[in-house]
Amino acid sequence: MKLKKMVALITAGALCLGMSMTAFAANSVTDVIGGAIVEGVEGTVENDYYNMTPEEKKAFEEAAEVLSDESKVKAELEKLGYDTKGKDVVVMGLGEYNYYDENGNKAELPKGSTVKFSLAGVEKAKGLKHGDQIYVMHYLGDGKWEVKSAKVTFVNGVAYAEVEMDSLSPVAFLKVMSNGKIVKLDKKGEVVSNTGRSPKTGE
Repeated sequence: MKLKKMVALITAGALCLGMSMTAFAANSVTDVIGGAIVEGVEGTVENDYYNMTPEEKKAFEEAAEVLSDESKVKAELEKLGYDTKGKDVVVMGLGEYNYYDENGNKAELPKGSTVKFSLAGVEKAKGLKHGDQIYVMHYLGDGKWEVKSAKVTFVNGVAYAEVEMDSLSPVAFLKVMSNGKIVKLDKKGEVVSNTGRSPKTGE
């Protein structure tokens, strides 16, 4: 089990070295990303950028179209109740993720899974520090998004975005900047915690 997880970590970091060399047409938001690991399960999460089905490619292109334009990203965040005024929202990268069970078959990600997405080799992720809060923007299809806060962790010198996920598909990684520093987004006047829930209500 430990050996398998170690191999997954090494693979996730190494994959992005090749993938980061390729951009999606004129859209640099896809200039990412390796794979990921899931804690507590035998399965793995892979970035299927090169292996998308026609349906996955359609959703990926829809997500990339929004993520390539900061004003559109901010508009989606505002729809979800986040205050982006006076802040720069930087899309570090986008991946097309799928979960594979212990037998290597594509499957549904177990709900509430802690996923660590590799950010190794991602140019815009340089400068991230352990414990920084960033955001995961998950495209659900049909123009719908969900946003979750994620914590930056380092394993063997590689940066990962650690976040709880219920499902996968196109997933993007954002950092929010103000005066050159990484900051948190406010949501309806309340600071969003690292769990993505209000510290007052837990919602």
